[in-house]
Amino acid sequence: MFKHIKLITIVALLALCIGAVLSSQSQSVVQAQAQKIYKLAIFEDLSSLNTLAILGPKATVWNFYVRLNGWGPSLFGLSDKFFDYVPGIADASTEEEAKKMITIGPDKTATIKIKKGIKWFDPKTGKEVGELTAEDVAFTFNAIGGKLYKGIDPIKMGGNWPGTINPDFFDRAEVVDKYTVKFYLKAQCSYDDWDQGLLFAPIISKAYWEPKFKAAAEAKDPIKALYEHKGDDEPVIGGWLFQKWEPGAFAESSANKNHYFYGAKSVRPYSGGYTEEKPGVYKYTHTTKDPQPYDGDPGTAILDKDKPTVRLELTSGPFVDATQWRIYGDQATAVAALIKGDIHFLLNPLGVQAGFRKQLREAKGVGIAENPGNGLYYMSFNLRREPFNVKEFRQAVSIMIDREFVTQQLLAGLAIPTYSIVPTVNTAWYNPNVKTYGKGLKEAEKADLAIKLLKQAGFSWDVEPKVDIPGNKVTPGRGLKYKGKAVAPFELLAPHQGYDPLRATFALHIEERLNKIGIPVKVNLTGFNTISNRVFDEQKFDAWILGWGLGGLFPSYLVDFFHSRNSGLGGFNPQGYNNPEYDKLAEEFEKACEQPKLKELAFKMQEMLSEELPYVPLFNAPLYEAFRADVLVGDHMPYEKVFDGIQGTNGMMSYVQLK
Repeated sequence: MFKHIKLITIVALLALCIGAVLSSQSQSVVQAQAQKIYKLAIFEDLSSLNTLAILGPKATVWNFYVRLNGWGPSLFGLSDKFFDYVPGIADASTEEEAKKMITIGPDKTATIKIKKGIKWFDPKTGKEVGELTAEDVAFTFNAIGGKLYKGIDPIKMGGNWPGTINPDFFDRAEVVDKYTVKFYLKAQCSYDDWDQGLLFAPIISKAYWEPKFKAAAEAKDPIKALYEHKGDDEPVIGGWLFQKWEPGAFAESSANKNHYFYGAKSVRPYSGGYTEEKPGVYKYTHTTKDPQPYDGDPGTAILDKDKPTVRLELTSGPFVDATQWRIYGDQATAVAALIKGDIHFLLNPLGVQAGFRKQLREAKGVGIAENPGNGLYYMSFNLRREPFNVKEFRQAVSIMIDREFVTQQLLAGLAIPTYSIVPTVNTAWYNPNVKTYGKGLKEAEKADLAIKLLKQAGFSWDVEPKVDIPGNKVTPGRGLKYKGKAVAPFELLAPHQGYDPLRATFALHIEERLNKIGIPVKVNLTGFNTISNRVFDEQKFDAWILGWGLGGLFPSYLVDFFHSRNSGLGGFNPQGYNNPEYDKLAEEFEKACEQPKLKELAFKMQEMLSEELPYVPLFNAPLYEAFRADVLVGDHMPYEKVFDGIQGTNGMMSYVQLK
């Protein structure tokens, strides 16, 4: 769904020698195939089983993969691969019905019917524990939306919640009857808050969560109490029943073939249109290409345009008995396990890096898919502190980073330099006119420009760095001061080399370049959980480097990452960026409805961010993903060409069929 912003924690796989390719499969994989267990490699442990927390401050990609299997039940959703806007639990049989249902009336209300017969299941026993009704839907929005319990609202819950249920837009939800919900809103139109927000919000079980919300509301810290609940027994709607988690080793879910959507078939022709049907249960169809908030269709951009008859047909499973995620701390071991046949897919938001691709291509039975990525890797600062709150300081930092040198020379082309918050592959929303501080300059030229900027802003040195532009030489300075006050050495948190060499390499480069012009930074290469806790949970940091998986193509994250309302603990703006002018643009963006206006505002926000630099974008990377083609029905994944890769579909666990 559009709003599932995920914190990327993945390891980049380096060129390590694995040794001889093992063609014979181990006894364990033979047993796994007999039992139809789909096995995936992941590279970081879970940090929570609580789905509310995972959609909040614990929004790591690993939690999404394993615990949420992507997102969760919602009123509407997006079709696989082609991103058609289609009903989820909402009950509509045609596009006209769906559009009428979601149109906000002049009285600022909208009434939505939900499908009958959708059941909740106990993940431990697999037994039905009730039907999903309008009570669940209304409870979800009212409880999380701040209407029922003191101390609990989307802003305090943080993470994805403020952008999914925006209290400035959502008023309340009321039960009309068992299968009908009426929404009362604060505006008649808001593309971001309605089409991309409330309609895609995950629905939770009232019977399960209501007593927990009530208890949390009585606690000293309601949000903390709510998020401390373990949540491993939470009822589910879909095809997977979470069964087991052995920290540091593996997690496992069993298949739920009794779920409502099992056996539903969807058909999406290349030329446009979409149908989805479970015979005797429901059918939905539309004949036109659903309009999207971008120019063109990511499917048309990826599929062969010379083959206009291409169509995608999918049948919803699961078609295996269980899915198991094995946690690998050593990347070479994970690749060797795939080559050997012990696992079926490397589930990895950065994909497989160049050093392993040749070995994997030569390995018998292994397939590789290539797709554009939809992620952002960046550096940011604690803007509540000096000198990080000085715009020219951040600009000087950005100037000194030689993205092209790092990506092309140090990383041998494994990454793509970027200067924009919106990835360049998202062509409809990417603004090509963003500022590119320092791009194309040699090291000495970069230093000269950065020093001039710092001086203009009130910085000085005990020993000023010297620049020899013709010789491209920089003599380091020391004793940086801001308005006469010494700038203390500060810490840059980044993933360590054994975890993610790409970001670690950037961090060490930044340290070396900044120290040359007297900016006293020391890199702390550490674990992801350490960085995440200090930045998002505690906000005790100076600067950090991490990455985001950006979910859909619509750039709602331009609001989520930088609106001041999200700067509290657990929010997606831990850097504390607070610019009333930007907030005004972001709020106008949330309320806009027409695509030209949305694009105009998105471009303005990108231009402001490239000037203000609350984030310093660093790089992006294409996705190369590896899987065992020889054990899959048809010798391939259900489909392999898709924006943001197979990982964006969580490894297609509900569609994969094993021989």
